[in-house]
Amino acid sequence: MTRLESAKRAAKIVKRTFRRNQHQYLRRKAVKAALVKGEAEAYKQSVKEFTALCEELQNVKDVLRGARMAHEATLSRAQREALQYAQGFNDGKAAALREDAERLAWKTQSS
Repeated sequence: MTRLESAKRAAKIVKRTFRRNQHQYLRRKAVKAALVKGEAEAYKQSVKEFTALCEELQNVKDVLRGARMAHEATLSRAQREALQYAQGFNDGKAAALREDAERLAWKTQSS
């Protein structure tokens, strides 16, 4: 075999190897693109489902608020005042807990 023939054979082998690697790369790239596209579609679908869930929760909140208001309208004056007192007590307790948490956070920051 002459040098020219061996050089042609080597070039053919290199070309075949390059083409095979190129096909592998393009195949993997297509799979990756499909995967990314699928993930994007799945994300969009999850966002739509989350939005629908938020709307449903808002609707349920409105329905419950209406039911609570209708129930409170049927209560006696003393019962309504007791509910208002309890709500004020709970709001005060929550405010005190927030203040304690803020005070503790401020102390840890200054230390």
